[in-house]
Amino acid sequence: MDKIKVFICDDDKFWHDFLKKLVKNYDDIDIVGSASTTINCTEAAVECSPDIILLDVQMEDSNSGVDLIPKILDKLPNVKIIMFTSYDFDEYIFDSFCNGAVDYIVKTMPTEDIVKAIRSVYNNCASVKTEIANKLAQRAKKIQAEKRSFLYLIDKLIKLTPTEFELLKSLNNGLTYKEIANERIVEVEAVRMMASRILKKMDAKNMEQLITEMSSLDVFALFKEK
Repeated sequence: MDKIKVFICDDDKFWHDFLKKLVKNYDDIDIVGSASTTINCTEAAVECSPDIILLDVQMEDSNSGVDLIPKILDKLPNVKIIMFTSYDFDEYIFDSFCNGAVDYIVKTMPTEDIVKAIRSVYNNCASVKTEIANKLAQRAKKIQAEKRSFLYLIDKLIKLTPTEFELLKSLNNGLTYKEIANERIVEVEAVRMMASRILKKMDAKNMEQLITEMSSLDVFALFKEK
């Protein structure tokens, strides 16, 4: 019987030792290699040709494991990546699946469940756990809401005059009405009146709320000078 070849990429030696001891109890799983940094993970995995890679989310930095997924799949397109982590944050989960991971397991789960996940992924019968599915659904809803808000703001922005838009950019950069008035050599009241017209066109209650919403959706990044 062919064994399931597993490669470990984790910066904590404890988990390397733990998994090696764990699979000794099972005849169908073998640890064929390991790496402790993202720098040598892909190259080492290529040499081992594993069926499955258990990949830690956080190594050199908070998202290094997630960012490594496409690089691994570029070299090993048929390998199946299981994120093996202590963190079940929504962002990590969503980004992992978007990048190509096929499962996401938390290190604190029972050992039998870890083995079950490895077998399920190998046999192409892995199912997303309910709690993970819920997190993915919530994140998808958030993205949909952000997309609608983003398009709504863009639709309103194109109705602003160039002068009004420049005023909005100045406010986003932290300038006060008085500072803007001094720059433009106009009265502060003239700046306030223009700000009021902007709020009316944008259907916003106040300028602070409008700037906060646009910044959260990174709208101003579209208009950065190159």
